[in-house]
Amino acid sequence: MALPHATPAVITGDFAFISGMLGAINGKVVEGGTIAELRQAFDNLEALFRKLESHGFKGLGSIVAATIYLADMHDYPEVNDAYMQRLPHLPISLEESPSTTGRPSRTCVQVVVPREGKFEITVVAYRGRTPVLYIA
Repeated sequence: MALPHATPAVITGDFAFISGMLGAINGKVVEGGTIAELRQAFDNLEALFRKLESHGFKGLGSIVAATIYLADMHDYPEVNDAYMQRLPHLPISLEESPSTTGRPSRTCVQVVVPREGKFEITVVAYRGRTPVLYIA
């Protein structure tokens, strides 16, 4: 869920910019640590994408870029594994580049996450008719 003062999604042209999604339910960060928060944040993203379907976005598969905010960079290996499990994209190799399949571009930084959380994610989604090319 986005913070109350933030617009959850802004659509312009063929892109949707999704505000920071916390691993929270009704404004309260879930218990269980970073991976529990990641799972809830992705559940929240999926719920938002259900609302965006009527605007041509196709769920998590529409994501072309993501920024992950971690309270502790030591959580990165676990977060990376869980992140890859939640996205429907396939990895590509240099030999296949460019390709029309792949995972979104991604940045991961360490920050102070709001509400004493451990994980937050922002994404950009694309609904265009032009194929997305993933470059390795």
